[in-house]
Amino acid sequence: MKLLFITSTLLPGGAERVLSSYADYFSKNHDVYILKLDKGNPYYELSKKVKVMSLNLFSESLSFIDTIKKTIRRIIAIRKIILYLKPDKIISFQTKINILSIIAALFLFKRVIIFEQIHHLYEESKLVKILRIFFYFFAKKIIVLSEFDRKYYKIINSDVYYIPNPISIKTKKDVEYERKENIILNVGRLENQKNQKELIEIFSSINEKKDYRVLIYGEGSLRNDLANLIKNKKMEEKIFLKGNEKEIEKIYEKSKIFCLTSKAEGFPNVLIEAMAYGCVPIAFDCLTGPSDIIKDGFDGFLIKNFNTKEFASNMQLLINNEEKLKIMSKNAFDSAKRFYREKVLSDASKILGVH
Repeated sequence: MKLLFITSTLLPGGAERVLSSYADYFSKNHDVYILKLDKGNPYYELSKKVKVMSLNLFSESLSFIDTIKKTIRRIIAIRKIILYLKPDKIISFQTKINILSIIAALFLFKRVIIFEQIHHLYEESKLVKILRIFFYFFAKKIIVLSEFDRKYYKIINSDVYYIPNPISIKTKKDVEYERKENIILNVGRLENQKNQKELIEIFSSINEKKDYRVLIYGEGSLRNDLANLIKNKKMEEKIFLKGNEKEIEKIYEKSKIFCLTSKAEGFPNVLIEAMAYGCVPIAFDCLTGPSDIIKDGFDGFLIKNFNTKEFASNMQLLINNEEKLKIMSKNAFDSAKRFYREKVLSDASKILGVH
């Protein structure tokens, strides 16, 4: 079977990592192609069997007219690749690319399977929301990351399925807690949605920090703002912006606490990955994501209503109570097993019709 995945980029990111996992997994028994809009090299490791094609059509638009022109060029380019490859399945990731892929495949007797990686309420553009409602009707299947989204998209399209994101880790028999250090970890793009500003504020506010450090991994447009905030809080010796890290598993392995301060998530891969290495999560209970993963008080803490005082209180509790931290670390490790790559992708292959 010939499979074509379509995405904007394969740079660091949750959706990009998930797509790479699917492509790598299916390449064992199928011909797999990835078509991306940008020209950069894939960030995540892929099998040599996976063929990656770049359109080099990912530049920013300068005006509304420029946006229209570039959108048309992208649709035509995607359509040409579909005609050339004649794939058995077309699988697209992320809202805007999903819309382009559906349009490109119209009247070619090829319907697109689309993956949504963020909950439907988070999309800010009214135009994109309207286009999504209209064109998602033509999708072959819609894959979502929560029951909340599945119910919404069922109104638009009858073939909607909930599939959690798989995590790609080197599985271990148990948590190696003795190897862990006093590290509070955050992994994510340095953007408003991920809300690392709140993590800096919260950690700065707690009284007993002991010898804990906060490590924030990722890059983004808010790096300078966050660096200035750390400086203003006089936390330069406690909070560190570490940039991107390819071997993030090594960081999970030595961290004790994982903090997710996002304003919105689809399905936070980093949260499950951290738990799979025995990091105890503290997360804001945003509309979707963390509540599908964390069992509050058992394998982590869910913070309602973006309550920063409650977040700080639970952070202080874990810092002060090593025994509780160790027990919850084991619980987090065990809970993450239901998201292991082989199990999720095996189940997903049946839904996608890729055998």
